[in-house]
Amino acid sequence: MGTFIGTAQGLVVDPPLTTTTETIPRIGLEGGFFTNPMTTAGDMIDAGTGGTPERLPIGSNGQVLTVSAGAPAWEAAPGFANPMTAAGDLIDGGTGGTPQRLAIGSNGQVLTVSGGAPAWEAAPGFTNPMTTAGDLIDAGTGGTPQRLAIGSNGQVLTVSGGAPAWEAAAGFTNPMTTAGDLIDAGTGGTPQRLAIGSNGQVLTVSAGAPAWETPTAGGFTQIAQHTLASAAPSVTFSGIPNTFTSLKLVINARSTDAATQDNMIIQFNADTTAADYIFQVLFPNGAGTPGGGQGTNGVIAAIAAASALASVFSGVEIIIPGYAGTTWLKTALSQAGALAGASFAAASGFLLYAGVTWNNTAAISSITLALATGPDFAAGSQFTLYGLA
Repeated sequence: MGTFIGTAQGLVVDPPLTTTTETIPRIGLEGGFFTNPMTTAGDMIDAGTGGTPERLPIGSNGQVLTVSAGAPAWEAAPGFANPMTAAGDLIDGGTGGTPQRLAIGSNGQVLTVSGGAPAWEAAPGFTNPMTTAGDLIDAGTGGTPQRLAIGSNGQVLTVSGGAPAWEAAAGFTNPMTTAGDLIDAGTGGTPQRLAIGSNGQVLTVSAGAPAWETPTAGGFTQIAQHTLASAAPSVTFSGIPNTFTSLKLVINARSTDAATQDNMIIQFNADTTAADYIFQVLFPNGAGTPGGGQGTNGVIAAIAAASALASVFSGVEIIIPGYAGTTWLKTALSQAGALAGASFAAASGFLLYAGVTWNNTAAISSITLALATGPDFAAGSQFTLYGLA
């Protein structure tokens, strides 16, 4: 029987074994030997206390050699057994976190949570019914999504028969082509273009239809009218066109002043300076001597006030000749009349003529009527401005 001898090439047996039945009771290196502790195929030798060789028995199938408590040991492999069996499977946690197989779902399904666990289910929402650019989705029977095909050019989305639908726009095509055009009704109410008239023409009715026409010489054209729905301290006409030769104001007015009559004043182009106006008045006095007077502040008429007979409004006419010129100072001429007294039987009338000159040659573009005492024109007072061709 030989022994193992250490050399530069490793362990050798000296002398060599001569038969296959000889045993090696000891294993040694040069300088020392130890008894073989292995008894079973697959055993290993590890170092015990103080480096003493000892048997490390072969482990069980599937175990792996690891270090446990500072020594080599066969133990179950870390992790867990793979529960997946098919391509696309997933692993999720079952009871107590135990790994289990989550089988791959069907095409189009999405992974969601159902009953507190992951599951493959049909995707939420609905199948897209649209097929063409511009299509919309609306609700059909029972709210089922359905395709609403895109409409034609110029159509608008409306409701027809209780459902959305593309239809021709309501209303009518704009017939106007030029700035200043109007729309009037033709045969059967069909909208049609009323072309803008020429400078100085006025809109009137001719042969039962609206038309722009040149005003008849000497005729009056209404420019604007104000009827007071409630008491107001003044009335203003602004933006007066300069296409007429003269202006005429026709007035039915009453003051809320606690007297039988109140003075009405006139102002032009927002000029409120009293010294820019001079007035002259003349009033008959029955069989006696007529009265009169003059002053500043633009007094143009006297009108009935709150102590006059109920429902009495003074009638006033005012003419302003050459209002659009820029050569002369502007003058307004008026006549006014009303009843004064507490009863109709006992009432006496008054009549007043007046003239106001404005110290300015500018064309008149606005007129303001106010009261000398006031405070207001009574509700129901009416003021109408006309232009004389």
